Amino acid sequence: GDQRDALASTDALSSLIARIRNGGKSVSIVAHSMGNYLVCNMLQQVLQGKQTGLSSAQQARVQRNSAENSTQTQPLSFAERYLVDRY
Repeated sequence: GDQRDALASTDALSSLIARIRNGGKSVSIVAHSMGNYLVCNMLQQVLQGKQTGLSSAQQARVQRNSAENSTQTQPLSFAERYLVDRY
C-alpha cells in the first residue's frame, strides 16, 4: 500500500538531495503523512550507511573528490557530506 510505495521512493529522494547538495545548495524538507514516513525512513537508512542515493559511479566520484579536497584525516560520510550543514 502507501507505506510500500513511499519506501520504494527512498532511492529517488536521497539521490535528489545528493544532487542538490553536490551543487552547493541547501535543502529544507517539509513533509506530511506518507512524505514524513518516506523522509524519516530515508534519513534512517542514510545515517546507518545503508542508503546513499548515488550510483556506484557517483559514489566513486564523491570518494575521489573527498580524498582530493579533504583536509580531514577521515573521509566524510554521505550524511556528513550531503545532509548535515557544518557551521
